[in-house]
Amino acid sequence: ELESIKKKGFVIVRKRENADVVAVPVRSSDGNVIASIASSYPNFRSTKAHLNKMLSALLKASDELSKKFGYKAK
Repeated sequence: ELESIKKKGFVIVRKRENADVVAVPVRSSDGNVIASIASSYPNFRSTKAHLNKMLSALLKASDELSKKFGYKAK
């Protein structure tokens, strides 16, 4: 599963406890993951459109923060 997460660049955890979580990595200048940004939300809002919006916002924030740590996407 970790290889799949590394390849996609994010993870979605669907919980049965009424919440889902989306998480993305924050990288340092050497490309190592040094942190993550995550958001949880009630799973009744878990539509494809909502997920895409949430993922897009998190990836943008992750990219901006990673750049501040010196990361340059390949």
